[in-house]
Amino acid sequence: MPRKTLVSARMSAAQLCALAPTGEEFDIVDPAVPGLVLRVGPTGTKRWLFRFRWRGERPRIALGDFPETGIAEARELALAHRREIKRGIDPRRSERPRPYLEPTQVWPRSSNEPPKRTPPGPMGSISIAVRAAGERAIPKPDLADRTSFHFLAYEYVEYYVKPSRDVPEEVVRILVKDALPYWKDRDARTITSREIIERLDAIVARGAPVMANRTAPILDQMFRFGVHRSILGSSPGAVAKNRARIQRKPIRAEPARRRPRSRPSNEVRKLNG
Repeated sequence: MPRKTLVSARMSAAQLCALAPTGEEFDIVDPAVPGLVLRVGPTGTKRWLFRFRWRGERPRIALGDFPETGIAEARELALAHRREIKRGIDPRRSERPRPYLEPTQVWPRSSNEPPKRTPPGPMGSISIAVRAAGERAIPKPDLADRTSFHFLAYEYVEYYVKPSRDVPEEVVRILVKDALPYWKDRDARTITSREIIERLDAIVARGAPVMANRTAPILDQMFRFGVHRSILGSSPGAVAKNRARIQRKPIRAEPARRRPRSRPSNEVRKLNG
């Protein structure tokens, strides 16, 4: 009897935890990463599998059990295997990939090739790690520092953005490009509204006013999320959000006034005559 396969429109941790055993084995396909499935056993056990094609075969690799291995980590592991397949490497013969890259390193093209160093800069390790995860997640921060901006951004994406948005990649991309490089190691409680406004002004100054208007509500929502999670005492994002939405009214030119028509001298003589 063929195994049942279900396609989840949007996979969330709450949805997977609520799955009850049916006495039959079935698979739930993750629409975000091709090949990633969650296999639910007859007794309710849940295991992540990565299915792929390799030289006429259709093997599968176990990535871990749920919930010990979360959705974000399973996706990162599956994406790492897909990159190996594109480079001609059989994932079954390679080492278990890391969930995200170590700072200032990228995956080598072969096991004998040393990792490449990235040039120093504000984007550095954060942008590389996000590209490695397909821009679907922010690298896991140091859990000992639970008030850093990095920790706030990570929790915001994992516990709010992913469960509530169909396309979380856009939020991750905005945070990685215009927020994390500047405030990654900052205590989120010390960031002021003025600093957020200056950051938005810098985005506008580089010729991206639309991106500034997209970034402002994300920052506002993230800081309010931090208040709800007891990471912050108050949110500095509301002032910046209102500031970003101020649009200058265009200056309208006044209509030209019609000058009185001057009559030729012959018409004046006719009127006076």
